[in-house]
Amino acid sequence: MPTKLNAEPKKPTPEVEQDLHQDTGVITTRSVDITSLSAALKYSKVDMNVWEVERHVINTWETTMSGIKSSTGKDQTYTNYQVKIWLKKRQPTVAETLAEEFCRLAKHYSPKKLVTPPKRKGQFMYEVAVADPHIGKLAHSAETGWQNYDSKIAASLYRASTEGLLTKTPAGTEEILIVLGNDQFNADNQLNQTTGGTPQDCDSRFPKVYRLGCNLSVEFIDKALSIAPVRIVIVPGNHDNLTAFHLGEWLKAWYRHSKHVTIDNAARARKYVHYGVNLLGLTHGDKQNALKHLPSIMAAEQRDIWGQIRFSEWHIGHFHSEKVVENVGVVTRTLSAICPPDQWHSDNGYIGSRQRAQGFAWHKARGLEDTFNYNIDSEPVK
Repeated sequence: MPTKLNAEPKKPTPEVEQDLHQDTGVITTRSVDITSLSAALKYSKVDMNVWEVERHVINTWETTMSGIKSSTGKDQTYTNYQVKIWLKKRQPTVAETLAEEFCRLAKHYSPKKLVTPPKRKGQFMYEVAVADPHIGKLAHSAETGWQNYDSKIAASLYRASTEGLLTKTPAGTEEILIVLGNDQFNADNQLNQTTGGTPQDCDSRFPKVYRLGCNLSVEFIDKALSIAPVRIVIVPGNHDNLTAFHLGEWLKAWYRHSKHVTIDNAARARKYVHYGVNLLGLTHGDKQNALKHLPSIMAAEQRDIWGQIRFSEWHIGHFHSEKVVENVGVVTRTLSAICPPDQWHSDNGYIGSRQRAQGFAWHKARGLEDTFNYNIDSEPVK
């Protein structure tokens, strides 16, 4: 009986090898049809929600198949492809980490009862500014010559500062302004880097620090609510631009049913608060080009109310020290920080500034009438 002839020599069968471990893996395919990285991943059925490609190489060689048993009787040459892929376990992005943490906290820590402030009328807005707490920063006194600092110390100083300033709330305060952000967090991702990617000395895991910063903010706001309605302004810093925004969204969700809390979390570097004849500008201060033009920027961006304003100030963080400059009637005030220097600041001589949090009593018609300080021990270690 005659042998049935094929139309052409049969192509080599695709081969795939997988060597997957807990955190790494290698996939190798050999085929004439699997010629690219994407095709190899698809054929190997790699779960890209679990893995990510670290690197890959593609090699080729020629294979000639005999045509003796084909209908043409001619040999057929194929180009074989070997795609070798090195994999590593995929790490969640910052956005995914924060979203997961947000959902977890919202599920387990929803407030059972929101604080309602007492009914009161007055002529003061009390601004409480705890600038540059850098929660999560690690500073070792043996390296810096100044006080130790870590998340536990940061939390203790933050609570003491906010409670101390709230006890100084002026009589006749009808609203408390709380400024959050301003490098509230020392790092902006789980690699312990700033928003711009600068590595930081940090003492804990990013989700843990994020949770701590959120909880401290809620404690602060609730204590303020026991005195008066609260207005919150989120000021993004150069260390925590993304995390400060997520903090603002977290707080908006937390206080979504409270009519006594308003939150400005707009994605802008500069924010404004208008109270009576006062205009307060808030920005972190790391944008050097904008810094020298702040008075004229305020006039341009707030031109619709500029004619109503008698007292105008900018409050900025970033520099960890207090300085007041007046230019064409606009005061620019850099705020002190509550954290001590870390190794980088100490090595570069950025030391000696007083550690303090500050409060400002704004009268609706008379402007800034009083300034309060909560001072922290900031002496060098002997």
